[in-house]
Amino acid sequence: MAIEIQVMKSHRGVRAGKYEARFLPTKKTKFLLFPDSTLIAQIISGPHTGTIIPYKKFIKVSDIPSSARMLAEKDGMLSDLAYYARRIRELEKRNRDLQGFLDNANDIANELRNELDTANEDRTLLLRQIEQSVDHNVGSTEV
Repeated sequence: MAIEIQVMKSHRGVRAGKYEARFLPTKKTKFLLFPDSTLIAQIISGPHTGTIIPYKKFIKVSDIPSSARMLAEKDGMLSDLAYYARRIRELEKRNRDLQGFLDNANDIANELRNELDTANEDRTLLLRQIEQSVDHNVGSTEV
C-alpha cells in the first residue's frame, strides 16, 4: 500500500519534502515499543523512484488510497453527478410547467378582474337609472 512520507532530513540526494513511498520491512528485530522503528521507506514515484529512506529521516503523513479504490470512488462520484444532473433537468422541467400554470392562472385572474370591473360599471349605471326613475316618479306624483 502506498503512503505519503515527509522526509525531514536530506538523504542521498532526496531533499526534505513530501514523497509517495511504500514501507519495506527489514530483517532487524522490531522493538516492542516502537514496531515501526525498523521500517524503511522506498520512494515509488518521481525523480527519486527507488531511493530508500531510513526511518529516522522520515515520518509517515498518510495512507494513499489504491488506484482501484480511487477509481471506484470516481465511478461513484460520476454516478452521483449523473443522477443529480438528471434530477436538475427534471426539476427545471417541473419549474417550467409550474410557471406555465401560474401564467395561465394569472391570465384567468386578469380576465375575471376585467369582467368584475365591467359588472361593477354596469351595476353603477343601473343604480343611477333606478335613482333617476324613482326621482322622476316621485316628482310627478307630488304635483
